[in-house]
Amino acid sequence: MKEQIEARTYLDAIMNSSDGARFCFLDRDYNFISFSNSFARIIKTNWGTEIKTGMSVFEIKDYIKDTSKAAETFENVLQGNLQTATYDYFQNNHLKISVECFYSPFYKDKEIIGIYAYVQDNTEKRKVEEAIRLTSKQQSLLSLPLIFYTGSLSPDFNTTWISDQVETITGFKPELFTTNPGFWSDNLHPDDKQRAVNEYTSVLEKGFIAIEYRWRCADGVYRWFLDQVSLSYDNQQNPTNLVGVWMDITQRKIKDEKLQKSELKYRQLFDNANDVIIIFEPESEIILEANKAAFKTYGFEPEELVGMSLKRLTKNVTAGENQIQELIKRGIHHDFESVQFNKNGEEIYFLINSTTIDYNGRRAVLSLNRNITDKKKAETALLEIAQSYTGLFNSVTEAIYIQDENGIFIDVNVGVEKMYGYSREEIIGKDPLFLSAPDKNDMELVASLVQNTFLTGESHKLEFWGRRKNGEIFPKDVFLNKGKFAGKDVIITTARDVSERRKAEQALIESETWLKLAIETGKLGIWEWNTLTGELKVNSYFYEMFGYENQEFEPDFEKIIKYIFPDDLEVTNAVIRNHIKEKTASFETEQRFMTKSGNYKWIRTYGKVIERQGNGVPLKMAGTIIDVDNLKSLTMQLQEINFFKDRLMSVIAHDLRSPFNSILGFSQLVADNIQTYEVEKSRKYIMQINTTAKNTLSLLDTLVDWYKTQTGAIVFNPQLLNLEPIIDEIIDLCSASAKIKNVVLEKSISGSLTIQADEAMLKTILRNLIYNSIKFTNSGGKVLISSAALSDSVQITVTDSGIGISEEKLKSIFSQNASFSSTGTSNETGFGLGLRICKDFIDMHHGKIQIESRIGEGSTFNIEFPNRL
Repeated sequence: MKEQIEARTYLDAIMNSSDGARFCFLDRDYNFISFSNSFARIIKTNWGTEIKTGMSVFEIKDYIKDTSKAAETFENVLQGNLQTATYDYFQNNHLKISVECFYSPFYKDKEIIGIYAYVQDNTEKRKVEEAIRLTSKQQSLLSLPLIFYTGSLSPDFNTTWISDQVETITGFKPELFTTNPGFWSDNLHPDDKQRAVNEYTSVLEKGFIAIEYRWRCADGVYRWFLDQVSLSYDNQQNPTNLVGVWMDITQRKIKDEKLQKSELKYRQLFDNANDVIIIFEPESEIILEANKAAFKTYGFEPEELVGMSLKRLTKNVTAGENQIQELIKRGIHHDFESVQFNKNGEEIYFLINSTTIDYNGRRAVLSLNRNITDKKKAETALLEIAQSYTGLFNSVTEAIYIQDENGIFIDVNVGVEKMYGYSREEIIGKDPLFLSAPDKNDMELVASLVQNTFLTGESHKLEFWGRRKNGEIFPKDVFLNKGKFAGKDVIITTARDVSERRKAEQALIESETWLKLAIETGKLGIWEWNTLTGELKVNSYFYEMFGYENQEFEPDFEKIIKYIFPDDLEVTNAVIRNHIKEKTASFETEQRFMTKSGNYKWIRTYGKVIERQGNGVPLKMAGTIIDVDNLKSLTMQLQEINFFKDRLMSVIAHDLRSPFNSILGFSQLVADNIQTYEVEKSRKYIMQINTTAKNTLSLLDTLVDWYKTQTGAIVFNPQLLNLEPIIDEIIDLCSASAKIKNVVLEKSISGSLTIQADEAMLKTILRNLIYNSIKFTNSGGKVLISSAALSDSVQITVTDSGIGISEEKLKSIFSQNASFSSTGTSNETGFGLGLRICKDFIDMHHGKIQIESRIGEGSTFNIEFPNRL
C-alpha cells in the first residue's frame, strides 16, 4: 500500500509539473475527450485548427492526411498495442517541421476506453542526431592514448626522445621533456614523488619496472599514469638506454576506487546485518564465511563455525528441506522455514532465503536466515489457546477451516460464512472443490499439499480462487497447518480474501506505467532526496540535462547545491525552507545550474515532501527538473523589446512633442503679426524657429541611430580613415549651435593621424559628444576637440567648460535603463540617448570611453579606438 501511495505521489508531481507536455485523450471513436494547453497551442499554430472536446481527430486540417493508415494505427492501439506515427509538413514560412506522435491505450477498470496521444517536435532532435553522427565519425580517427619514450642511463635518467602523443595526453610539448632534465620529477604528485623516483631508480637492478603514480598535466590536474620501463641492450648485452611506455589510467583508478568502496559497503552490510548470513559450499555444505550475527546466534567462535558442516546445525532434516537443498545446488532461489540448533542444542526457528553466488571464483550458496523463534512460539501458543477456547475460533475475522486428512471440512468459523455467503451447515462435509472457482485451481496440487501437511506437519501457503454463493469469483491466500481438534490430528486452514490487494497491485502497475510514460515522453529529470542521509537519487534525464552521461557522477545534495549560480541560491533555499515548514503544498523555483561545459543553464525545479517523521521533520522529498533555458532567453528578449517600445513611445510622446510645439507656436506668432512686427523682431523669432528645428533634427538623428543599434540594423564596416577631415565636418555641422550660444569651438588635431573605424558610427559619436558639450556650456564658454596617437590606439578627447556632471549620475550614465533627459544651459531638450549610442558604437569597435567631470568645472570625454580590430 505504501508503494502505491508513493507511485501516485510521484505521478501527481510529474503531471502537475509537465506544463509543456503536448498530450490528449481520444475515445474509441477517435473524438477528443480532453487535451493539454500545449497540445491545443501546437494544433492551432501548426495546422490552423482550434480543437474542442467531442471533435474528431480527422477534422484537424493537415494533421492526418492518410485517414485509412491512421485508422489502422488507432485500431492497433485499441487492441492494446503501443504505436508511433511521424508527420513531416511545412509551416507558413516554408520551414520543414518533423512531428512524432506516440499512442498508447487508455485503461479504466482493465478495459481500454480510448487512446492516449503525445505529440513531440523532433526537428531539433534530427539535427542533433546528425551532429552526433559527424562528431563520432571524427573521433574514430583519434589514436590510442599511449606515450613512448627513451631515456639515458645517467643518474637523472634524462628523456632523450618522447612521442608526439604526449602533447595530446598531457598538454605539454615534447621538447619540454627532452630539454628540461627535472621536468618529469617536478610534476609528480608530492605524495607519490619519493616512491616513484625510488622505483624508477631500481630499473638498473631489476631490468623492468611498472609504476603507478599521479602526474600534473598542463591544465593543472593530476592524472594517474602507468609507467612501464625496461632496459635496452647492445649486442654484448650491455644496457644502453631506457625504453618506456606511458599510459593514462585515470579512469581505471576511478573505477577501482568505486569498486573498493562498493566492497567496503558490502562488508559493512554483511558484518553488521541483524539477520544471520552464512556462505557455504553447495556440495559439501561446508560453511565458508559467516557474519557476526551468526556467531552470536549459534554460540560458536568464528574459528569453530567457519569450516563446520551445515548438517551439524540441522538435525532431523525433513524431506522437504532435502528437496530444497537440492534445488539450491541447481541454482534455484527459495524461501523456507527450518529448525536449527545452537551450540547448546537449543532449537532456533529460521525463515531462510538462499541463493547461489560467485564466491572468490567458485560457486557457493548465500543463505540469509531470519530468527523467527519468538514468532513460532507465539503461533504455538495461539494454537493451544484455539484448542482450549472455541469461542476464539469464531471471533477471528479471517476464514478458518478444520479439515481431516482427506481435506473434508469438519468445521468452519463465522469468517468462512461471511467470505462465501454459505452457512456453516452447507459447508461442513464438503471438500475444497465445493468452494473452488471452475477451472481456476489445480485441485490435485491442493490435495497433495493437504496430505503432506497432515502426514509431516509441514506448513504450506497457496493461492486459491474461490466462488461465493452469489457466483462472484475472488482470490484468497490459504495457509495449511497441522493441529488438534477434539483430540484428533487435523488440518487447520486459514484464508484471507486478497481481492482489494490485487486491485491495489493492478492500480500500482498502471500508475507505474503512466509514470514511466510521462517521464520518457516529457524528458523530465526526476529526483528523490533523503534529507537525513543526504542521498540523492536521479534518473538518466537528470544527467542528460546538465550535459553528463548516465551515472557519470555520483549525485549528492550538497554537491548539487554548489552548482547553483550564487545569486540564485538564497531565493532557492528560501522557497524550499517555506515548503519544509509546511507553508506551501509544494514548491517551484527557477535557478541557473552549471553544466559540464562550465556554462550556466536555467532550470525549473518542482518538488514536495513525500514522507515525514512522526515529529513532522521531512524524511524524503521528490520532484522534477525541466530545462527552461530557451524559455528564459525568449523572455529576456521580450523584456528588451518591451523596454525599447516603451522608451521609443516616451521619446515620441514627450521629447519630440515639446520642440514641435515650440516651432508651431513661434511660426504661428510670426504669421499672425507679419504686417505689424519689425524686421528685427521677426528675424529673432525665425532664428528661434530655425534653432529649434536644428535641435529637433539632431534629436531625430540620435533617435534613428538608437533605433538601429537596438534592432541590429546597423552594418559595421570599419576602414582606415583620415581623422582631421571628419572632425572638421562635424565641427562645421555644430558651429551654428555654438554661435547661437556664443560658445567657441576649437580643435587640436594632427593632419596625418589615421584611425581604423566605421565612418558613419565615428561621425555619430563625435556629433553626439560635441552637441552634448555645447548643450551644457554657458555663453562665453569653450569646447576643445583634440586627438593623440597612443602605442596601440588613437585617442580623441572632447573637453568643455560647462556645468559638469554629478558623481551620482556618472556611476550609471551608461546604464541601459538610465534616462538623464536634462535641459541644457539655454533650455535645449534631449532624451538621454546620445551617450548610450556612443557607448554602443565604441563597444562595437572594441574601444573604450571614459568621462571625467565635476559640478561647475566642466567635463572631459576620452575615447580610444584600437589600431587593429
